[in-house]
Amino acid sequence: MHRLLALCLVLTGCQTCQRGDVVGVGTRWTAAPDSLDLGTGFLGADRTAPLTLQNESRSSLDLTLSVDAPFSAPTTVHLEGGAATTLDVHFRPTTEGAFTGTLRLDDGVTTVEVALRGTGLRVPTCDQAPTCHTRRFDPARGECLDEPVADGTSCSSACLTTATCQQGVCLGTARDCDDRNACTADSCLEALGCQHDAITCAPSTDACLTSVCSPRTGCGLEPVADGTSCGANDCTTAHVCIAGTCELRASPEGSECAPADVCRAASVCVSQRCVQGEATPPVARWLHAPSGKRIFFEGTVTADGVAYFTEASVSDPTEPLELVALDLDGRERLRVVLEPACPNCSARLALDPLNGLVFSGRRGKVQARDLRTGHLFWERDTTLGKTLRSPQASDGGAVWSTSAFLGYAENDVIVEQLTEGYELHREYSVAFHRLTGAVVWERDWWGHVYFPLVTGAHQLFVTQADCWAPIQQSLVLDDFGQSVRTVARQARPLTVDGDRVLLAGTDLVWSSPSGTSAPLPVLARGNPSWALTTPGRTVVAGYQSLTEVDDDGGVRWNRNASSSVLTAVMVADGGVLFTEYTSDGGSLLHRITATGDLAFTCPLPGYTSSGTLHRGVFIAPLSRGTSAAVGAFEVGPIDLASHGWVMPNGSPRNDRHPIPVGQRFVQ
Repeated sequence: MHRLLALCLVLTGCQTCQRGDVVGVGTRWTAAPDSLDLGTGFLGADRTAPLTLQNESRSSLDLTLSVDAPFSAPTTVHLEGGAATTLDVHFRPTTEGAFTGTLRLDDGVTTVEVALRGTGLRVPTCDQAPTCHTRRFDPARGECLDEPVADGTSCSSACLTTATCQQGVCLGTARDCDDRNACTADSCLEALGCQHDAITCAPSTDACLTSVCSPRTGCGLEPVADGTSCGANDCTTAHVCIAGTCELRASPEGSECAPADVCRAASVCVSQRCVQGEATPPVARWLHAPSGKRIFFEGTVTADGVAYFTEASVSDPTEPLELVALDLDGRERLRVVLEPACPNCSARLALDPLNGLVFSGRRGKVQARDLRTGHLFWERDTTLGKTLRSPQASDGGAVWSTSAFLGYAENDVIVEQLTEGYELHREYSVAFHRLTGAVVWERDWWGHVYFPLVTGAHQLFVTQADCWAPIQQSLVLDDFGQSVRTVARQARPLTVDGDRVLLAGTDLVWSSPSGTSAPLPVLARGNPSWALTTPGRTVVAGYQSLTEVDDDGGVRWNRNASSSVLTAVMVADGGVLFTEYTSDGGSLLHRITATGDLAFTCPLPGYTSSGTLHRGVFIAPLSRGTSAAVGAFEVGPIDLASHGWVMPNGSPRNDRHPIPVGQRFVQ
C-alpha cells in the first residue's frame, strides 16, 4: 500500500489520492436527469426519453440496468474511461392510466435510481377510409392517417363503371344518368348514385304569366288564373289578370289588398276597406313535442341542419336521459342513452364536427360520442376522488353541477366548469384531451368561475369570484390552467373579436394585448347580458334592448323591447333575429334589418330562451306550462352570419369560441 501511494504521488503531481483512484482505476459516474417524464403514450405504442450517462473516471465501466414495467431499457451498458453515452428509456403502456416506475443502474458498488412516469391513452378508432385509401392510427402523431392503395386496385363507385384506383383516386368511365326529361338536372352523387333534381325555371317578370316546365320542351310561360292580383288594390279598383293580361276592374269583396308575409296573413278588402291580416306563427317545418318530456336545447346544430338536444321524463324515475338528433325535416337521426333512470335531467352539449364528436356534460360526468352513431368514445366522472370542502345538501348528499361547458383551447382540449356546494361553493376547471378523455390539467377555485370563452388567438378567458360575491377579476389561463395575467377587475367578458375581448364592468370596453379602448356608451341602456360580434359589427343585449355599436363607440341603431330580450343571432345580411318574452308565457320572434328597421314580428307557440338560424329556418326550444318541444320554423331567405361570435355562446357548436374567418361553424 505504501508503494502504491508513492506511485500515485509521482504520477499525479502530489494531488490528494483516495483508495481506488490509483492510475485511473476510479469508478465515478453520473446519470442525468434524475427523473424522466415520458408523457402520454397510446396503448401498444412506444415512447422514449433520453438518459445521459457520463463516466468521469479513467477506467472502463460496466453497468447493470433493471426497470419496472411498462418501462424498459437496455440491461447492460459499457462505458470507456471518460466517455459519455445516451440511452433511450422506453414506455409502452398496455392499459389506460398513470404509471410510475424506477430505473436502477448498478456498477457493483453503487446503485443509482431514476424515477419514471408516463400516462397510457386508449387508441382511438379511426373512421372508415375513403375510397382508394387505407386508414390507420399513427401513435407518434396522435391522429388517423390516410394512405393510397396500390394503383390498379379495383374500386367501387356509384358514378363510374370499370373503375380502378390510380394514385389514390377512383377512376373509370362516367355512368350515364340522362333521364331524357328537360325538367330535371341530371347528376351523380357517390353516396346516392344518379340524381334527377327538378330544375327551377326563371321566374316570370309578368305578374299575369307564370313559369312552367314541360318534360319535352323545358321551361316556358302560361297565363295565371283569372282574377290574380297584378298591381295595386285600393279596395275600390284592383289590377287583376284576365287571360294573361293585367286589367283594371272593380275590387271584389274579400280580394287581397296586401300580400302575406312570414308571420302575417294576407290583408283583404272588406266593405271597400283594406283589413290587415292576422299575425300568425311562422310555418313550422317540424315540431317535436313528446308528452311528459323535458327538452334542453341550446342551439347546437350542424352544418347540414341536424339539431342535437337532450330529452328526459319530467316525472318517471325509471326513464333515462337521452341524446337526440333530428335532421332539417324533423326525422330522427340519433337517440342514445346518456344516463339511465334520470327524471327531469338535462346535459349541456357541444359539437366538434371536425373530429366527428358530440360532448355532453352533467354534474361532473363528461362524455364524448360519435356525432353520427352515438358510439361512446370515452367517459370521465370528475367528481371521483374529490374531497368535499363545502356544506352538503339538506338531504346529506353532495351537490355537483356543470356551470359552463365547453371551451376549446389550442392544444385540443375541452374545459368543463364543475361546481360543488349547496350554500358555499368550490369551482373546478377540468381540461380533457378531446380524443381520449385524458385529464390534461385541473384547477380548483374558492367560489365561482363564470363566462369562460376562447379568443380567436386561442386564449382561454375566465372570470373568478368568491362565493356569493360580485364578479372580481377576469383572467387569462395558459395551456396548463395557470393564470397568465389578470385582464380586469370587477369585469366579465361578453364576446370576442379576433384577439379582442369585450369586457363589461363599470364600463364596456374592448381589451386586447395592445391596450384598452375608450368606454362604449351602451351601459347607460342597461347592464349588458351578452353580446354578438362579427368583424365591423357588435350588437349588445341589455335587459330590454339591443344596440349595435361601431368600434368608435357610435350607436348605429337601438331597438327597445316591451319585455326581456331572451336570445339573438346575427344574420349574414347584417341584421339580427331575436326573441322577446310575452306576458302570457310565450315569446315573439323579431327580425331587425342591417339599418335597425323592424322587418317582421312573429308570435311563437311557446316560450324560448335559445335558438339558432339555419338557412332560413329558426330552430328553438319551446315551452308552455308543463309541455316542452323543439321546433323548426320557416323565416324567409336569411342565414346565420358565417363567422364571428354570432350567438350568445359563440356559435351553434356551443363551445364559447368564435367561428373562424373563412369557415362555417362545422366542416
